[in-house]
Amino acid sequence: MGTEGSGASRAGGEGLHNEDAFLVEEGLGLYVVCDGASGTPAGEIASRVATEALEAFVERAELEFDLANGSVAREIVERAMRFALDTVLEAERTRPELHGLTTTVTMLLTHVGVIGHWGDSRAYPDAAVPFS
Repeated sequence: MGTEGSGASRAGGEGLHNEDAFLVEEGLGLYVVCDGASGTPAGEIASRVATEALEAFVERAELEFDLANGSVAREIVERAMRFALDTVLEAERTRPELHGLTTTVTMLLTHVGVIGHWGDSRAYPDAAVPFS
């Protein structure tokens, strides 16, 4: 079974800039959406830093672990989320102009359907609505 994905994003309203970052990495089975928190400095930087950190972590994990194993995949998602958060916090710590750097994260590792998220963005696997 394969997966296929795509992504698109736009600013939420007139005069707003886009703080979203997304990743579709079909080879890894990794799908990520990050949304920099509005009203905080450099939300677009936070979302990009988190997205890049998640991709780098999962790429390394794929070389070392069997991501098709459900318990392993769950642990990898948890560790990837922690790594991304730590990376965002490190960017904030080393660049004072980025104080308050914040993003939401929703990620899916499709090998076994493991979802991870932080912030107020969510993915609900049982909430699919049929498209007609």
